[in-house]
Amino acid sequence: TYSKDVKLTCGVPQGSVLGPLLFIIAIDSLSVRLNAIPNLAHGFFADDLTLICRHSDRAYIQYVLQEGLDCTSKWSEENFMEVSVEKTQYTFFGVRYANSLVLTVQGKQLRETRTPKLLGYILQPHKGAGKHVREKMDSGNRKLLQLRAIASPEWGPSKETLRAFYMALIRARVCYGIAVWWFLASPSSRDALERLQARAAHVIAGVPGNANRHDILKEARLCTIDAYATYKALEFYLQAKVRGGIHAATAERLVPSDHTVRAALKKVEGTYETVDDFHKRHYASTLRLAARPFFNVTPPGGLKADAPEAEKYKHTMVRVNRFRNADYQLWTDGSVKLDNSSGAGAILYNKTGHSVRRVSGAGILACSYRAECVAMERGLRNTL
Repeated sequence: TYSKDVKLTCGVPQGSVLGPLLFIIAIDSLSVRLNAIPNLAHGFFADDLTLICRHSDRAYIQYVLQEGLDCTSKWSEENFMEVSVEKTQYTFFGVRYANSLVLTVQGKQLRETRTPKLLGYILQPHKGAGKHVREKMDSGNRKLLQLRAIASPEWGPSKETLRAFYMALIRARVCYGIAVWWFLASPSSRDALERLQARAAHVIAGVPGNANRHDILKEARLCTIDAYATYKALEFYLQAKVRGGIHAATAERLVPSDHTVRAALKKVEGTYETVDDFHKRHYASTLRLAARPFFNVTPPGGLKADAPEAEKYKHTMVRVNRFRNADYQLWTDGSVKLDNSSGAGAILYNKTGHSVRRVSGAGILACSYRAECVAMERGLRNTL
């Protein structure tokens, strides 16, 4: 079925599929008029408009901006639209004067703001992104309190649920538009955000607070914010280069040859010189193809490390009997109980029903990502 035909004399219908496209087409005529004003740059994002004038003469800046505002007001009146004076502000970047600029829209004087928010990013009149980072820290700390409130090893959600909560409600907000502002932030501001994520990783992983930050992030399956920002900036750079034209020129200007992103790209290109064939010959000469191991990388029955030993033994033997045909069963989690508890290490359990090798743990991160890596590595050595 089709919706009813509606005749529109102005504007576009709200919530329609073609509404945004039709609005962009309609507002393009305003862009043409603004381009005719000398020394005035502008940018659109949906119905948000930003006017920019750069000049050494303060009076000339006021003249150009006022001409742009008058042009916008006239166009809006002709097209049955209205400029929101309450939401319109201006910011002066440069030497601070006692007298502010006098800019008006529809006879009302605009107010000046020193730190405007443009598409979610807080600008500041001096170099850096300290104001924006402080706002993100405040928002992230409030959400982190909510994450702590629902995290409990006894009755709380699983690690993956906590991680999903963090990714959706904390990291998504903190890292919004990060490719734009991360490399403008000072080292102290960057480290503050890294510490915020480390505290969240403590909650997600449930590991001791004095553990190494790198290990905590691995346990929570999180990369550093710096690595994420580099990835997003590299993604923007490559996409802009592919599009070519003014997009490629802008990418070259924003990401010069000495930029961190270019260094990361050069490292990747050096690692993967070709993408033709990823199949490489296996040179292992001692691999016992006749031996079939089975890797148990999750605790049986979803047990915790502090579960009763009787419960560990019961659930472990159920899984041992289930995969009895395997030549070896490698256990890499501390929740198991066979001949001896593996602690934070590994047990290699052979087909005859006896443990043939036990490896001790990995220090403070018992039953953790690092311990499982140690256990898996030692187990693989026994099967090669």
